[in-house]
Amino acid sequence: MRGIYLQGNEAVKPIFEEMLAPYEYLDVNNLTIQNTNFTDHDVFDYYKIPGFQIIQDGLNYSTVTHHTNMDALEYVPERDMMINATVITALVYQIAELNSRLPRED
Repeated sequence: MRGIYLQGNEAVKPIFEEMLAPYEYLDVNNLTIQNTNFTDHDVFDYYKIPGFQIIQDGLNYSTVTHHTNMDALEYVPERDMMINATVITALVYQIAELNSRLPRED
């Protein structure tokens, strides 16, 4: 995880900036207004329900092992998994505890 694609939803930027501030030293707080597609969040985005995609480090994403029987857990950096699990869990919890819904895209 390197940050979040905001899917054109400028209104959530300050919310994510605040939520990700404690993790700045992990370099996971990059935010871009850009859209990304061909992921599971597309249907939410289509119906203007806040759904976001994580900016991921490409690493060896397009190697010959990607989406093959050789695409195994052993190739995933353990430290990245721990950071991702911690940060994403914290984000989900904080969003769930908000007093209001995340702003919808116009």
